Amino acid sequence: MRRLLLSLCVATLGTSLAAGCGTTVGRSGHSGGGVGSGGNNNNGNTGNNNGSNNGGGDDGGGITPDGGISNNCGVQNFMLVHGNTPDLLIVQDRSGSMSDDANDNPLSGAKDPTSKWIQMVNAIEQVVQTVNTIDWGLEMFSSDGQCGAPMQPDVPVGANSGAAIKTALDASTPNGLTPTAAAINAAVAYFGGMIDNDGHPKYLLLATDGEPNCGAGGFGADDAGAEMAVSAAATAGIHTFVVGIGGNTGADQTLTTMAMDGLEPNTTAGQKPYYSVSSTQDLVNVLNTVAGQIVSCSYALQMAPQNPGLVSIQSNGMTVPHDTTHMDGWDYGPNDLSIIFYGQACKDLQQGITTSVSAVYACPPVS
Repeated sequence: MRRLLLSLCVATLGTSLAAGCGTTVGRSGHSGGGVGSGGNNNNGNTGNNNGSNNGGGDDGGGITPDGGISNNCGVQNFMLVHGNTPDLLIVQDRSGSMSDDANDNPLSGAKDPTSKWIQMVNAIEQVVQTVNTIDWGLEMFSSDGQCGAPMQPDVPVGANSGAAIKTALDASTPNGLTPTAAAINAAVAYFGGMIDNDGHPKYLLLATDGEPNCGAGGFGADDAGAEMAVSAAATAGIHTFVVGIGGNTGADQTLTTMAMDGLEPNTTAGQKPYYSVSSTQDLVNVLNTVAGQIVSCSYALQMAPQNPGLVSIQSNGMTVPHDTTHMDGWDYGPNDLSIIFYGQACKDLQQGITTSVSAVYACPPVS
């Protein structure tokens, strides 16, 4: 489980002031005290901004001797748990037809840069090594040049798995048939022992360029088997994103049904329920879209800020605008108990561009 820490300065009584929290100049009279450590003079004389003179009470700010409350503020740190990191296992077709180009024209070999295989490999390697807000894994099928599916993923799901996935893909070439049902069933079995143990949400991303085969007797269409496998995964709590590779997969209806049964269809207007890709950039876009759907941009607060208007949010040291229109920036969730990022600010979180988030609660102005 990854966590981004968000430090929230909140007005409190009798606590020391941390760097970054707003400061005020002490007033004369019983409000007393400057900001820092304060002195032992309880007469409420005028304080200054470093608290070195005439603090209002022994702690340099807080409750004054006559029961009044000073204008000094303190800091309280919150650890915000961003949520359990999603587990995403890429179930990648490496059947022999992946050696062809996007229009299914034969090429000199799978390593041809225009082959479907290289196009997909380049996209996967790019995204899994840059998007660190997801725990990635890889399972390729077939596993034996015929109808076999691996008993375990080629790369287990885990943090910082991008390099291992690249190594596995670079060492592989397309060969064999398309045992889609067996591959999905194997992925579900792999996740089965983890679902109740680690609390991470589980997802599959099935990427295939053709109709499922390896049905009864080891050959022939197996559309129904693949559809049943995706439905069983959904019943087990594992949603599936479906990607069709190439201009003519020959399995449009099957991919559409699997996308709907997987509970994560493409909802873009005018497009098919499954994600259709024909190039490296197409798949990069899809992988980033998937990341955007499964990585949350909401951070829970343990308590609502006393004065919500005094909170400033920073991302990687830069101020994020408070945007109540929810176009690009942040805003409070219901009852001010969460901070939600929108637009590009959300995308930066989902893609791992943002690595630190902080919030500063400034001191109220002196009245």
